[in-house]
Amino acid sequence: MPDQTTTSPQLTSLLRTVSRLIGRRAMGETLNLILGADLSVSQLAALIVVQREGALSLTALSAGLSMSLSNTSYLTDQLVKRGLLTRCEDPADRRQKVIALSGAATELLDQIVHVRITSIEDTMVAVPIELRQQLEAILAQVVPYLQPLPPV
Repeated sequence: MPDQTTTSPQLTSLLRTVSRLIGRRAMGETLNLILGADLSVSQLAALIVVQREGALSLTALSAGLSMSLSNTSYLTDQLVKRGLLTRCEDPADRRQKVIALSGAATELLDQIVHVRITSIEDTMVAVPIELRQQLEAILAQVVPYLQPLPPV
């Protein structure tokens, strides 16, 4: 029997299977959105960090991406030129610049989230409603125990 610091192999396997089934439905459309936007993994990660953190400095973005300042600066320049990030003066310190998502980037990330939500809904509709209600009740109890995700 697992203790508080371990998870049973069966639970791990079941969660992995559910995640894989949901992900499989979303993968093609998500990839089409990312490829259509011509984004690298690093560029997508930068957009996600800025979305999660809000407007931030280049130094903070660099830390959030675990990338060097020079690589982050180059990456940011590319995304600004493509209209996915904006760069403006920090109102608190005019010598500093802050980086924020553009409307186009917000729309793209919203589309990716929408694909994931639709995938969850499409996957779960096959489950009988009584089981979905039980799962909902259990997840409502589990979610408060989960730790927030660490930065990307």
